[in-house]
Amino acid sequence: MAPSTKILLIENNPQETERLRLATLQVGASAIDLNVATTLNEAVALLKTTGYSAILANLSLPDSRGADTARALHQRAPDTPLIVITTAEREDAGAQAMQQGAAGYMVQSEISAAMLRRELRHAIERKHAESNIKMMLAEKEMLITQLTAANAELEHSRAAIAELAIRDDLTGIFNRRELNRLLAEEIERSRRSKLPLALVLMDIDYFKKINDLYGHPAGDKILRQLGSLLSTNLRGTDKPARYGGEEFAVLSPDLPKMAAAAMAERLRGIVAGHVFTISGDDKKSIVIPLTVSLGVAIYPDHGDTPEDIFKAADMAMYHAKDLGRNTVASLKGPPA
Repeated sequence: MAPSTKILLIENNPQETERLRLATLQVGASAIDLNVATTLNEAVALLKTTGYSAILANLSLPDSRGADTARALHQRAPDTPLIVITTAEREDAGAQAMQQGAAGYMVQSEISAAMLRRELRHAIERKHAESNIKMMLAEKEMLITQLTAANAELEHSRAAIAELAIRDDLTGIFNRRELNRLLAEEIERSRRSKLPLALVLMDIDYFKKINDLYGHPAGDKILRQLGSLLSTNLRGTDKPARYGGEEFAVLSPDLPKMAAAAMAERLRGIVAGHVFTISGDDKKSIVIPLTVSLGVAIYPDHGDTPEDIFKAADMAMYHAKDLGRNTVASLKGPPA
């Protein structure tokens, strides 16, 4: 037992109180701080203000008897070991008290210093062990909670990093590497499903003039606005990407040639009709007219591989440039 072990003795017989007090003086090498209550009410009052290492209680008190005494004490101090004292004639009361939360019981006429030492030590050590186990279980639960939270945060960070790896830093839409991966994946899916796949490439007309006249930060703002415009004007299954400086792409599953051409023409009109703005030197907004040239390629009409489809769309886009820009073009067949 730890130094200065505090014990509450509940006994209304003065002679028995003195005998037990003398017995507790011989309990190990620890100093014993013995508090005495003569009734259950006195004991409850002490338990409200004082913590004890153990409680020794006679089951026959002026204001309480038998198992009711044990139940009341256990309810008031459930974490304090309770050892009850009973008579030889009422030894069954000790067993009943243990059912109400007592840690053990002693027969009054058989109590010796050795027995008292043993019962107190066992009760206190058992309660300490239970407390340690509860503390360890609580620490384990807290650790599990912390690990679960850390794992969730790690998975979130991994997902965020993975998402960043496939996104264009400036516009937030897919980057060229992800476009290449998606193109190969969608071609394979279309090969299995026997459904067409459209790739639309677009290039901003005269974009170099914007950078030369207003600076690259202004050009970046235009690129961000175009990326947002594409994202909000496509089907949920369409995948927009930025694959070059001022070059964008849209990958559209299950879209045949005529529908793809119509979609490209719709995008061309949306871009031409949109009000793109930048900030001038005087902080006032400057409206920048913007058009795009678009090339459309279809799997399997323009080839069987990602390289074929990309080349066909690229050639069609430059053909749109040759036609005067701000238009849509498509090759008649696979690229030569």
